[in-house]
Amino acid sequence: MFTRVNNWIDTTLEGMNLSRRDLDFRFKFRGHKYRYPTFHPIWWIIRIAEIIFATYALYAWCFIMIVLFG
Repeated sequence: MFTRVNNWIDTTLEGMNLSRRDLDFRFKFRGHKYRYPTFHPIWWIIRIAEIIFATYALYAWCFIMIVLFG
């Protein structure tokens, strides 16, 4: 299954003249350059956790505003 998904991703990106390396997350920390591949499963787990955290933070903020000003 993952092979077919990987092939589909590669084919789609080739159609846009891109590669997986073009979409990597690159950053600099303490003078060193780092590259983290965005097609790595840990990347997706981090993204999903951020979305869940943002959802609960927004819900908590709305709840607090309703309690304080409602």
